[in-house]
Amino acid sequence: MSVPTSLQVAVGTWSGTNQLFLPGEPTRETESALTVALVAKGKFCIIAYTWAFKGEPQDGLMVIGYNEEQVVIAWIDSWHMGDQMMQCEGQVDTNGAIVVRGSYKVEGHPDWGWRMVVAPTSDALRIEMYNVTPDGQEMLGVAATYGR
Repeated sequence: MSVPTSLQVAVGTWSGTNQLFLPGEPTRETESALTVALVAKGKFCIIAYTWAFKGEPQDGLMVIGYNEEQVVIAWIDSWHMGDQMMQCEGQVDTNGAIVVRGSYKVEGHPDWGWRMVVAPTSDALRIEMYNVTPDGQEMLGVAATYGR
């Protein structure tokens, strides 16, 4: 495994805002902090972040690996994922953004999906997360924007 070049330039500490979109509710915006670090002798990258929901601190972590053909992310989040971990797989697009997909179970229903876009540059980082219905309709769930 290795780390996509676009993430290598994003190593460091970031601050910004996290927007949470829930159907039928106003957008919830909170402050957010994020750290990008290389681990395991530079073979993997971690993105650790904080945000809040109804005044309660939340946090999450992405462990990212890349083999020049496929990106794999193991994702946990205290609010979105509870006590589960989601594995997502995807690619690095031509602009250096990481685009991955995962799925989760909804009891009594077909699996739902999750699409994440991690778009780093040297001076900005944006993360978008889309909830995907079983029939493929996407709804923006999270949009987080960070600066140095």
